[in-house]
Amino acid sequence: MDGLVVASGTEANGFRAYTQLFRSGVLEFMRVYGPQGDQLYVPSGEYEQLLMRNLSNGLGVLRDLGFGPPVFLTLSLVNARGYRLGVGQHTRFYVSEPRPFERDVMVPDVELTSLVVDAASVLRTLFDYVWNAAGYRGSLNYDENGNWHVNP
Repeated sequence: MDGLVVASGTEANGFRAYTQLFRSGVLEFMRVYGPQGDQLYVPSGEYEQLLMRNLSNGLGVLRDLGFGPPVFLTLSLVNARGYRLGVGQHTRFYVSEPRPFERDVMVPDVELTSLVVDAASVLRTLFDYVWNAAGYRGSLNYDENGNWHVNP
């Protein structure tokens, strides 16, 4: 009734991700990062890369369906309390002393005036807010020229 949902996982094992396209044109992407043993981490490079891919694909779907700008982006880490931001290239969950999130992370909206964007550039501000909440100045996955890559 609301639109189309595509999910990853099973009811028995739990859903790890979904994408929902609402009839209104709203796109929602969700990904679950569960405990790794007794540790709670959000792998920074992986989640940033997934969001960039989902943004690019999602804007393409909106264009194909005839939707136009503006588009508003928001990012939330729900139930994030106690999680840490995983940092590093060689292991998905290596942590370089980020502090744990004290609460859910809710990032201010970003307005897009085009459906053709460089996802890494558009999402950098949102990513920086998340890194700020983990005690960093900004995302370590961008170089001094603003190019996205995962740091070792």
